[in-house]
Amino acid sequence: SFIRRSVFSMACFEAVDDKNSVRVLDGPAFIKNKLAQVLVTLIYFEYPSIWSSVFIDFLHHLSKGAVVIDMFCRVLNTLDDELISLDYPRSAEEVSVAGRVKDAMRQQCVAQIVRVWYEIVSMNRNSDPELCTSVLDSMRRCISWIDIGLIANDAFIPLLFELILVDGILDQLRGAAAGCVLAVVSKRMDPQSKLTLLQSLQISRVF
Repeated sequence: SFIRRSVFSMACFEAVDDKNSVRVLDGPAFIKNKLAQVLVTLIYFEYPSIWSSVFIDFLHHLSKGAVVIDMFCRVLNTLDDELISLDYPRSAEEVSVAGRVKDAMRQQCVAQIVRVWYEIVSMNRNSDPELCTSVLDSMRRCISWIDIGLIANDAFIPLLFELILVDGILDQLRGAAAGCVLAVVSKRMDPQSKLTLLQSLQISRVF
């Protein structure tokens, strides 16, 4: 639909059409947050049955840089706030839709999203720590419902601990990394799996 194309174009820092070069991502934060809310509303009603490619399509635009990565984080955060997070009361319909969205994302794109998170943080932790903080904050919100093995592995965990322990890291980035480790530790699991996970993290290195 025209609305879907227009909203997505704005979110990906593209002109809506040949005549209207609307650069919403150059605007203030509250405008970008409203755009994220509109996009999440479309996801609510159209993903994955009608608009199955929204997240994969978004990933292809992240190479445009920080402004689009920031928008992607806003969309994930809004999706969490408006639909997925259990910190807020949800109707039966919202719970059902959240399950549908999470199941589709797990099957289709979560692994790719996690890979992109890792690449962004690895490459930009010194040059753009604020962006990396936003990425890790978004990741923290998702850890409770994605495959824990995508985060608790020999690539991501050492990166998170390095961000926590190395001198000279922006405090906000250090805190975001610690928040991700806390989310991993807090994830609901059966006791034996949780024990194995905790042993693999080697938390003692922090103390």
